[in-house]
Amino acid sequence: MPLSDFIVSIFFKPFLAGLLFTSIFTYFGLLILRRNVIFVDLAMGQVAALGSTVAFIMGFHPDTMVAYLLSLMFTIMAAIIFSFIRVKNRNIPQEAFVGLIYAMAVAAVILLASQGPHGASHIKSVMTGDLLWIKWDSIIIMFGVYCAIGLVHYIFKDIIVLISENPDKALTQGINVKLWDFFFYLTLGIVVSVSVKTAGVLLVFIFLISPAIIAMLVSSRLLIQLIIGWTTGILVCMCGVSFSIITDLPSVSSMVVFYGLALLFSAISLKVWRSENRKKVALNMLFYALLVVVVILLIVASGYLMQNSFLSQRMG
Repeated sequence: MPLSDFIVSIFFKPFLAGLLFTSIFTYFGLLILRRNVIFVDLAMGQVAALGSTVAFIMGFHPDTMVAYLLSLMFTIMAAIIFSFIRVKNRNIPQEAFVGLIYAMAVAAVILLASQGPHGASHIKSVMTGDLLWIKWDSIIIMFGVYCAIGLVHYIFKDIIVLISENPDKALTQGINVKLWDFFFYLTLGIVVSVSVKTAGVLLVFIFLISPAIIAMLVSSRLLIQLIIGWTTGILVCMCGVSFSIITDLPSVSSMVVFYGLALLFSAISLKVWRSENRKKVALNMLFYALLVVVVILLIVASGYLMQNSFLSQRMG
């Protein structure tokens, strides 16, 4: 097989998976930001990983139906909890409960994985996934699940957006907010449970939050936000997967870095564009960027000198 065909064959499947993640997670991320529960996706992903870890301890491979079902069962339990933790007491933010659930799920994964063989590799797989070597079966399953969830959300989009933006108004209209909250978190949990094996907890969180933040920086309209988020996701997937293949570096980490760079570039560009004195703001941004680069170079140089000094002392 020619080298170009080999690269395309490796590039195409993870890029296609990235497009699927972008299509559904950008939408969910915009709703999550409207709900002000930013880390609920991270907690949901970790709970799904807990379900797959239980399957791992029981001796089932993560790609088996048992592992998927256990992940789904755990995410359903998390959806029930999240739908009942809207609190009226402003002194207790909902994020506090979300963070507690996340921490408990992380601890449970570590405890369970430590009891089985290859526990460390399982924990690494849970966090970073295996995007570069995704199989067609996983892509087909994700495509079917995403289409079904997307269709249901489109049918009930007015209610879902309303309870995300203004739950008090929804209550005055006689809408059962807790029931619809459960529906929202349940569908999010289903999406996460079929995605976390491939993408990992870290990338699921980034796909949910980063495109949504970039989109909300630009516009306040949901449709425009979706278009911006999808466009950003496509570009990041292309850059991240290509960079991973060329450099032979982990694909998930590459995408996370490129999403961070995209968010930073978007924030700086918008700040410069919206300022009255663009030249002055641009020069200030450039100065701070150069300062950061200098600090990074100093840290790297210090580490290099310390390493050489340590090796010299050992050899002496």
